[in-house]
Amino acid sequence: MTINTKRRQTPRFARLVFLAFGGLIALTATSLLLLGYLASQIAAKEASAGDRRLFDNTLRSRFLLITRDQHTLARWDRTVANVVLTFDKIYVQEEMVDSLWHDFRHDRSWFIAADGKVLAEAWRNEVDFSGKTLPGGGHDVRLIAELAARRHTENRISIPGGYGQRKVATTQAGRPPQASPRSTGGPP
Repeated sequence: MTINTKRRQTPRFARLVFLAFGGLIALTATSLLLLGYLASQIAAKEASAGDRRLFDNTLRSRFLLITRDQHTLARWDRTVANVVLTFDKIYVQEEMVDSLWHDFRHDRSWFIAADGKVLAEAWRNEVDFSGKTLPGGGHDVRLIAELAARRHTENRISIPGGYGQRKVATTQAGRPPQASPRSTGGPP
């Protein structure tokens, strides 16, 4: 080999080495870009799931607070005296419906007797005392009323001089019982 051939082979070899390292750098950069993209996608999904859990937890806490406040409203001695024992329309409108609308923002409220008769139906703060009966079959309001009546019956206990209620934790207030509301034999 002559000196000229050695000189020609060295730049060619160096060029091949530079091309190989350039290819490795390009491959590494591409794989890092792909890895960064996948990591950002996974991080975005995790952040979204965390936000969803936080929202669900906040919503559940708010519903529990509203439920607790509504139980207080429903269990007042004045409420029992003016709704259960005697149905006082003025009390229902001024205390119950106004509170349900202004404090809790319930657009619709119903006061339903054990026999399924609607004692009062309210849209926001306007009350209808016409006394119609609930529609039969699988109507949503009838199903809710039957579910509430069954929940009441499940938690009712005998005490001297009448009936009482088992203590129901606020966290269980909105939880439906195990059986289907369609299987009730009727209101208590």
